[in-house]
Amino acid sequence: MPRRTDSPPSRHRLRQLERELAECRKTVKSLEQGRGFFRTLVENSLDITSVVDPDGNLKYVTPSIERLFGYRPQELLGKSGFAFSHPDDLPRLVEEFAKIIQNPRVLGLTQSRFLHRDGTALTLQGVFMNLLDDPVINGILISARDVTKLKEAEHTLRQSRETSRVFMNALGDVALLLDSSGRFLEVNDTTARLLNRTPGELIGVSYLEVFPEDVAQRRKAYLDQAVRSREVVRFEDERQGIWFEHTLYPMRDERGQVTRIAVLARDVTARKLAELALRESERLYRLFVKTSPDALLIIDPNAVVLEVSERMIQTMGYDTEEQLLGRSGLEFMPAEDHPKARANILRTIERGYTVNQEYTLIRKDGSHFLGEISAVGVKDEHGHAKALVCSVKDVTAQKRITEELLKAQKLESIGILAGGIAHDFNNILTAILANLSMARIYGELSEETSKMLGDAETAAARAKNLTDQLLTFSTGGLPIKKTANLAKLIVETTRFALSGSNLKCEYQVAPDLWPVDMDEGQMSQVIQNLAINAKQAMPEGGVLRLRAENLVPGKKDNPPLRRGKTVRVSITDQGTGIPAKHLDKVFDPFFTTKHEGRGLGLAICYSIVKNHGGRIEVDSTIGAGTTFHVTLPASKTVPAAEPRGREPPPKGSGRILLIDDEELVRRATGQVLRRLGYEVASAENGPTGLRLYKKEMKAGRRFDLVVLDLTIPGGPGAKGIMRGLLKIDPRAKVIAASGYVNDPIMLGFSAYGFCGVLCKPYELGEISAAIQKALARS
Repeated sequence: MPRRTDSPPSRHRLRQLERELAECRKTVKSLEQGRGFFRTLVENSLDITSVVDPDGNLKYVTPSIERLFGYRPQELLGKSGFAFSHPDDLPRLVEEFAKIIQNPRVLGLTQSRFLHRDGTALTLQGVFMNLLDDPVINGILISARDVTKLKEAEHTLRQSRETSRVFMNALGDVALLLDSSGRFLEVNDTTARLLNRTPGELIGVSYLEVFPEDVAQRRKAYLDQAVRSREVVRFEDERQGIWFEHTLYPMRDERGQVTRIAVLARDVTARKLAELALRESERLYRLFVKTSPDALLIIDPNAVVLEVSERMIQTMGYDTEEQLLGRSGLEFMPAEDHPKARANILRTIERGYTVNQEYTLIRKDGSHFLGEISAVGVKDEHGHAKALVCSVKDVTAQKRITEELLKAQKLESIGILAGGIAHDFNNILTAILANLSMARIYGELSEETSKMLGDAETAAARAKNLTDQLLTFSTGGLPIKKTANLAKLIVETTRFALSGSNLKCEYQVAPDLWPVDMDEGQMSQVIQNLAINAKQAMPEGGVLRLRAENLVPGKKDNPPLRRGKTVRVSITDQGTGIPAKHLDKVFDPFFTTKHEGRGLGLAICYSIVKNHGGRIEVDSTIGAGTTFHVTLPASKTVPAAEPRGREPPPKGSGRILLIDDEELVRRATGQVLRRLGYEVASAENGPTGLRLYKKEMKAGRRFDLVVLDLTIPGGPGAKGIMRGLLKIDPRAKVIAASGYVNDPIMLGFSAYGFCGVLCKPYELGEISAAIQKALARS
């Protein structure tokens, strides 16, 4: 033991001890302050700090336990922490705790669920440290943090990612996620399949590395655009015949910088092909419209012109389609037709079509024409009216022809009526003329009575000329020619046609004018039509000059019709003249420049003159008048001398059978024939006549001649009667009689077995001459 010294410490030592004691107090105070700071820090931490013994019993726990689990620290001290573990996590927790017990001073990390006081589960992430060898702690130090919401967020995120993955794969389209540099972050199965890789092989690979350089460069430009503009970018491209529609969606962080880009790409090949087909279809459609031989016009429901065909441009008198496009179709119609047009547009939209609507249309030069329009409505995919396709047809000429045909049909009906009247009237005239002729020739009459009968016979002859004109008007037909004096016909016809007019006629007729073979009735109609035409050209009056001359063959200014003599009749008026553009149309059917005309007169003249082997021509000068020239072949024979008024025709002999359905004609004609010396029998129809002829043949009293009316109603008809007569008597001589001069038998009687014709009404001299000529035939 050291020796004790009782000497008092020195003053120096005391001061040193005081300083050391002060330092100790200061250190203790500092330790107490640090311990208080540590306790405050631990006990107010949001995390849970606890100490457990080797059996897991709680020796210490921070107050934060109450906030998280609802227990006060005093309630838990001395209790096992395993009692609060979730049953499903307890085995793992015990195993990890055992490992910590066996390894002093080793940190351990675990995550486990614990039960709240109310039974709900909380997830804690804890750090374990074995401090059993620490004389102060002497236990297991545990620091735990509540990560329940984090785990829920992670779970939600995993679900979201799974949902996103499923959704991306469920898309039939390409779907992928890129970073701002263009590297794959996520891809769906469709993308991987198209690129012939697995999704894992693509993650981290540059989007641009999987495409050829030319394709990559184009797509890089779009990527850069999306990053730079931070706006959605859309584009289409084609590769190996497959079209894709790409949409790039930039995704920005909290600073607004693009960090990722979502890419959707859809195969639109079918749509592109359909669009190409549609464009081709539209091109062909427009080509069809443009080149259509019809005048086509396409308008919208407001009547605005959308398309026109070349024919339509020409029809409307324009030069280019630009002059029509964009304008209202109503501009090409008179204002009074606009309501009708609008109504028909609405009707077309409602019904889908409109057929044959007629409108007056206006050309570029202001001229009008009648257009027939048919329209078909075109609808869009929603069933709304989109356009109307209109076919326009210029029916001006057709309408005019139709109207003229209606007129012609009316004229034909009137002609049929006129022909029937003329035929019946001819039968009556036949009886009148026959009786007048006999009374005048054979009757013992005073001079005054003879003159009256002569006047009556002249009137009947004029009536005969009237019926001839009615028959010509009713049927036309080939002429029944006979050699006649054209000069006399010209004078008589023009005087009759211009009777009561304010025109003066001047005649220059060659005194030696050659005769002409003609149908006097038809040629009279030609002269009459030309005279009336001149009258209409001079409504205020004037002079009509008629010149008839012989043409010398071979002269240059008189081109012959044929080799031989010709006669020309020229009719000149003092009217306003015919424009040169109309001269080549004046003989066309239905062509006329007169409001009251029907355009048939000159056409009939042309037909009649042509059927006579001649020609008709026209010369005209505006303001000076018009001249029509009719040139006809001259006859080689001399006209028969006209019978002198009171001399009876020569007598004849023989037996004649008269077959006619008109009793008046049978009686009058029978009296004439008997007066001329013939024995006459009559029959009212064909069968009666055939029986009578056959009976007389058997009795040895053969008829020398038969006069057969061609228009006996009912029975076998003229041809059948003729065949019956020839069957009974092959040598039978038959004359055809009819008031219809256009009957084929009258025009070519010998072809049907007849030996002559008689045109009703016939005079005494005519029937006498016809019978004697027929009987003289062998």
